[in-house]
Amino acid sequence: MNLFLTDIELAKIGSMFMYTCPVIALILLGYKTALVYGLLNVIPYYLIVNNIDLSLYSGVQHQLSNAHKIIHELLFLFFNICIPLAVARTSIAAKRLNDTTLRSAKFLREKNKLYRTFFTESSKAMLVCDLQGKVCDFNYQADTVFTLSKNSANNHKAVEKIIGSFAKQNADNPVKLVDYKGVCLQVTSKPIPQSQYTVYEFTDCTVERELKSSLLKSKNEIKRLRFFDKKTNLPNKYWFELKCKEIIKKRPSQKHQYYIVVLKDADNEYYQMKYGNDLSNIDISNTYQQLTEIKGLIECSAYIGLNRLAFLTLAPSPIELENRIESQLKPYLESVVEIENKQYKHSFLFGYERLTSGEDDITSVMNNAAMALKQSRKISPIHSYSKLESQSFIEKHEISILLSEAIKNNELEIYYQPKLSSCGQCVGLEALTRWNKSPIGGISPAVFIPIAEEYGMIDDLTDFVIRSVCQQLSKWNANKLSTVPVAINISLINFNRKDFMSKLIEHLTKYNVSPKQIELELTETALEENQEYSLNLMKTLQAWGFAISIDDFGVGYSNISRIAEFPIDKLKLDRSLINKVSTCPRQRKLATVILFMCKELDISCVAEGIETKEQKDIMLNLGCQEFQGFYFSMPLSTLDYEQHIKQFGTNFANQNSPIDSVSTV
Repeated sequence: MNLFLTDIELAKIGSMFMYTCPVIALILLGYKTALVYGLLNVIPYYLIVNNIDLSLYSGVQHQLSNAHKIIHELLFLFFNICIPLAVARTSIAAKRLNDTTLRSAKFLREKNKLYRTFFTESSKAMLVCDLQGKVCDFNYQADTVFTLSKNSANNHKAVEKIIGSFAKQNADNPVKLVDYKGVCLQVTSKPIPQSQYTVYEFTDCTVERELKSSLLKSKNEIKRLRFFDKKTNLPNKYWFELKCKEIIKKRPSQKHQYYIVVLKDADNEYYQMKYGNDLSNIDISNTYQQLTEIKGLIECSAYIGLNRLAFLTLAPSPIELENRIESQLKPYLESVVEIENKQYKHSFLFGYERLTSGEDDITSVMNNAAMALKQSRKISPIHSYSKLESQSFIEKHEISILLSEAIKNNELEIYYQPKLSSCGQCVGLEALTRWNKSPIGGISPAVFIPIAEEYGMIDDLTDFVIRSVCQQLSKWNANKLSTVPVAINISLINFNRKDFMSKLIEHLTKYNVSPKQIELELTETALEENQEYSLNLMKTLQAWGFAISIDDFGVGYSNISRIAEFPIDKLKLDRSLINKVSTCPRQRKLATVILFMCKELDISCVAEGIETKEQKDIMLNLGCQEFQGFYFSMPLSTLDYEQHIKQFGTNFANQNSPIDSVSTV
């Protein structure tokens, strides 16, 4: 405009446009364009201030005819388009800014809620600390736990000390347990990204720690119970097995051999019964302590149950091992102890077995040593394992299993051996158990009856015999078959059962059998065990009508006074007394005295085991009126006995058919 207008005042309008351009440029285009316009405005400013007319230089002599129109068009363009656009741009920008501000405010409010939820109102104590561990902010729970306040510098310092120690010691571990005023706190550090602050979160884990401690104690207790005996608190056999394997693996022996020795105090059962389990356990603990004090002989030792201790040792040979036990270990262990002002001397028994290699089953070798211990006696206190003896034990156990099944399945049979008068008339029967159908063939009563007593099956066996006899007597009574009293052997174990009498009556009632048809044969040991109880029971049984006889009299230490003390109906002289009556005058005199004594006490006497006519005649001349033995009859099956009764009646004199027809079992 300055170039083409000759009117200088009118040309100044162009400068006004130029002065407003930076503002418009700033609004529409940005600060860089506005800066350029600002710099350019120096030129019009200089021209206007100095009233410089540029038209002189452009050669324009006359003002353009349409100058006013152009100026108005420019003004129209500027004020109706450029400025409104700038204002519109500014309004839009302001609106956007306002929207952004509102969104930011909303975001901050939500952040504030999150802040209150996760920090201020959190159930966990939380602190915000700087790099030096100084507390900058905390929530309500932290105030409760640490008793913090804005003006409490001491509390702040106490917490800062915890945080500072935690930050220094746990740079790589963001979690730590600290104790604060008796409370266990788990501290977790969470650094704030792009910040110099760290949030420390405190969780009260006192209960968890106590629970963990309890679980640890329980775990240790379970481990202790697994590897230590509860009563004696000594290492048990499981610990012993592991220790033996560990020792043998670390130090395999080349010149010597490892042995496992099992020992026990021969009188421990006596001490246990007389003074109680506590003293017995103390005695075992003292012996174990003595074993641990022996250097160079014992590798390790433990309590393996049943009042037995075991230890591992090295020896060049079994003979050398026995010499060491006899000369070193046994004298050291067998000290004198004082119990209730009385002195007792220990007497130990030993059983041992050799470990042939490091791969041996420790349990099997230990069991073998324990098996050897069973064979030890005071006269021979050291015993090695014998495979033959072990095989015998296994056979007994297997027979016990088969016997248990045989009793349950009624596989046993009852045979009856007659008791005869001097003229050969049957005056009674003895029920004898036979086991002819076992998987391993016929088994003698001398084998399976002791096994039944040892393995706790004698009650079932006796119950089977009583039931079978009562059932058979019931059939004979129903068939009008001539019957005589049947004797049933009752062991010490049966006789001492509190329910013996009730079970016996129960069977008789079930099969409608009279007590007078039953004779009970007892051993002297049954009377010796509990004399008062035995006497009362025998009187009760006799009152019911049962006959009482004493079996095997003359065996062992027979007590003659028992004949007078107890209400006995019959006395059975053992076959060992009868066997020598024809060859030994002293034995014959002894039999004479016993028969005379029984006659004076009104006790019947039965001579059992009669095998020859000479024995029968001698005993008859001595005054014996009842006999039993193979000379008269072998034990008969039910069928054979019934056939004999039908054919010959109750007369067994000179009847050889039963003897010839029945095979010995």
